[in-house]
Amino acid sequence: MSPIKLLFLLPLLAALGATPQQGITPEKKKELAELRRELRQTAVLLAKRNWAEADQVLGDLEIRFVRWADSCGLTKRDPGLSTDLKTLTDWQTTVDSNLKVGAPPADLGLDPFYQKHIDFRGLAIVSSGKVPDAALVKARAIIREMVSKRPDVIAELVKQKVRVAIMAKTELTTDIPEHATLTPKDYWDKRARGLGASVERPVASGAEENLLGYPDDRYKGENIFLHEFSHTIHTMGLPGLDPGFDAAVQAAYEAAKKKGLWERTYAIENHREYFAEGVQSWFDANLESIPPNGIHNHVNTRKELEAYDPGLAALIRKVFP
Repeated sequence: MSPIKLLFLLPLLAALGATPQQGITPEKKKELAELRRELRQTAVLLAKRNWAEADQVLGDLEIRFVRWADSCGLTKRDPGLSTDLKTLTDWQTTVDSNLKVGAPPADLGLDPFYQKHIDFRGLAIVSSGKVPDAALVKARAIIREMVSKRPDVIAELVKQKVRVAIMAKTELTTDIPEHATLTPKDYWDKRARGLGASVERPVASGAEENLLGYPDDRYKGENIFLHEFSHTIHTMGLPGLDPGFDAAVQAAYEAAKKKGLWERTYAIENHREYFAEGVQSWFDANLESIPPNGIHNHVNTRKELEAYDPGLAALIRKVFP
């Protein structure tokens, strides 16, 4: 739908937005009304094709909607917010389709392998010239949603000089310059289509075919980039912001093992995979297997995660919308 047509829907959108009632104070209802007013005003930026400003405004509004919901004990998925957030998401998609991918700025000092770049709040997302622009834009959209509850995480990742690299379908893990020294090379190239950032290698990676959902993606049905970026948030973003978080994940992992949870799944591998697999299910971006197949079990949605391992779900809720 064009931005111009969206303008004509504004009165309808305003009428459809139902305010969540239970436990919502008049002051909070007033705050929600203001957020909705600002969201409607963003249509003017879309109509003018002012994509960069619309991107900034919509990103800020998403953060504020999430904070509002959190302050009321709600989530983005509350039925009373569904119309607002669908509108916001649809408009973000319109903006995303018009964002420009360019060459990496010289001041990043990157390897010449990198020919493409897009920025998200100071975080560089880069690739070779073989990767479609759409894959970089998709990675950016995933990151934007993941950090909408904790924008301080992005600032911390930028502080830690983390960046994101996207592999082309025809490229391998060790083609990424920062991953070129991984050994054994054949193992990493065969196994990995994305890695989380670490202190030694501060680059989170993902793959074109997974981001864009190609039919022959070996991890079809899973969002591997989301998994790897959750590792990045866990190991590079949160230690400087919440020093006790990793210990809390470790404790939840040990408690889950004692209860016999996650048997015959990848989540039981270690506490980092436990967290990342949980985050995938939180965003409904995992696969399921009944019975467990050594990688997955029946849990692959937020609702199932909350019922199966409420301790892990509670930790994830502290970080993600």
